[in-house]
Amino acid sequence: MPQPVRLPTVVVRGLAFPTPSLLDGADRTRITAQELEQQQAVTLVDALRRIPGVDMIQSGGIGQPANMSLRGTATGQTAVILDGMRINDVSADNGAVDLAPWRVDDMAEIQVIRGPLSSLYGSDAMGGAIVLETKKGGGLAKIRGKAEAGSYQTYSQVLSTQGQKGSLDYHITASRLQSNGSPLTPDRFRGKIQGKADDPLHQENMSARFGVGQESANLSFLSRYTTRRLGFRGWQGEPWRQKLSQSFNRLQGHLEGSEGKWIHDIGFAHYQTDRENENSLGQKDGENNGSQAQADWRQTLTINERVQVNVAKEFVQERFYTHRLKSDSNQARSNRGGVSAALATRVIEPLTISTAARIDKYQGLPIFTTYRIGGEYHYYGFIFKGGIGTGFKAPTLAQRFYRSPLFWGNPYLKPEKSLGWDFGIERSFFSQRFNLGIVHFQNRIRDMIGFGQNTNININRAQTQGFEAFAKLQVTQDWAAELTHTYTRAWDTFTKLGLVRRPRNKTTFRVNGQITPEWQVSGTVFYIGQQPDLDFQNNLSRRIRMPSSTIFGAETSYQLTNQWQIYGRGENLLNRRYEAPNGYQQPGLGLYAGVRAQW
Repeated sequence: MPQPVRLPTVVVRGLAFPTPSLLDGADRTRITAQELEQQQAVTLVDALRRIPGVDMIQSGGIGQPANMSLRGTATGQTAVILDGMRINDVSADNGAVDLAPWRVDDMAEIQVIRGPLSSLYGSDAMGGAIVLETKKGGGLAKIRGKAEAGSYQTYSQVLSTQGQKGSLDYHITASRLQSNGSPLTPDRFRGKIQGKADDPLHQENMSARFGVGQESANLSFLSRYTTRRLGFRGWQGEPWRQKLSQSFNRLQGHLEGSEGKWIHDIGFAHYQTDRENENSLGQKDGENNGSQAQADWRQTLTINERVQVNVAKEFVQERFYTHRLKSDSNQARSNRGGVSAALATRVIEPLTISTAARIDKYQGLPIFTTYRIGGEYHYYGFIFKGGIGTGFKAPTLAQRFYRSPLFWGNPYLKPEKSLGWDFGIERSFFSQRFNLGIVHFQNRIRDMIGFGQNTNININRAQTQGFEAFAKLQVTQDWAAELTHTYTRAWDTFTKLGLVRRPRNKTTFRVNGQITPEWQVSGTVFYIGQQPDLDFQNNLSRRIRMPSSTIFGAETSYQLTNQWQIYGRGENLLNRRYEAPNGYQQPGLGLYAGVRAQW
């Protein structure tokens, strides 16, 4: 069989600018399915950890709960969108999405959009949005498989099939992940608390996306299901077990009129999350269930090559149920709706302006409005971009209605609100082989929800500011390097204290390339600076400073034939012992190897 020949990269340039986008001026990072495979990412945690502006907060190793902070905002102040469906967790106290169970095997693209975006995505998008797009089928039928094994008795298998027959396309993925888990208990506490054993993980994922019709008129259906059984730690270090099940379903119709200039998208979606906790005595001590039903309609009208208009409507019903041992059960239901309008226009050939406004109404809360104005200007190879906008986060059902003997919710909470802006410059050199960019951002947040005396109250104000910088170099046709740095200063404007679990500095340096057309390699140096945290083990009112960490990783793959590939990776190669957050030891040295096949 002849060996594959690598063709040179061809860059085609046109004089015309593309049609204006509603996100022109926004600071975005895209991760494609090819990049996810090259990085050997397993979960969203792996995919997002090194993105500028993203701070990952994970209570241990693979499978353990993981939330993210975007540009110094709180973990629940980022909207997560899956194929047009907002999936922020109704069952969580702060509405944050646990990223740990989310595998990326069925992801076609991940977008991280930074900045206040409630005018486009509604509540929670104060720091920005994570937009997930799943793979769709097409072309000839194919079957792909992957099997992997490695440290901490970790085993992973993935099987997928995709294709198209007539007007029907499909993409189906099934995966399984099993691990004995890396030790969570830090070495300094090994002799003081229970739970020194590893924490097991068993997880199964299934996703299917079907489509029928033509490009201009079609109907698609997505179904995604996850089950997980996980060991974790309680407040005093005692071992607990958790059962999780999640289901996400969305039906969407797409219709194009006026030769593709007038687009209608209408969708119906539902998700359900169920969690059960079992304490160290084997008793069922904690049940949290949340569900959300959503109907949405979006129209996009391209008037000409300079003007695009978008109008969207959304209606959502949320349900919440929780129960603790020796405590009454809690349940609540609420409706909400939103209407948004956006306009993107090219004022002159190198200048694009985008504007958006939205009105949201939550049951029992006042009407809230948000806006965003952004722009992008091209001048002699420079790209100037920026925007200003407002964001909000509605209080969750748990924050408003949860009841227990020692704590009760506050139905009179006000939404958290923010005003933020950013401005950036990018420039390419040497025929786009070397790219530089920097973005400065600032965000002011008020009416933050915190703990009062046995209830929640709007108590805090905060401010975040900093910059994100990057440098990309295409060294040769086969080798590239990228350096990113994020500086974030986040503090409470009343106490003047830094917000916990927000590192001041984060740096990533990555090199990837090909030794031969079949043999790919890459390496990463990941630095996390010092960050404040609370002393959860001894005194919650005491603040401590977690030390900085530098982590090394590497990946390699070799294409044996057109059908078979072997690969391997090393994580935390220097076996650095570090905690982020305090009291939860992160995994040490991890070595993994696997094989991919396709037919």
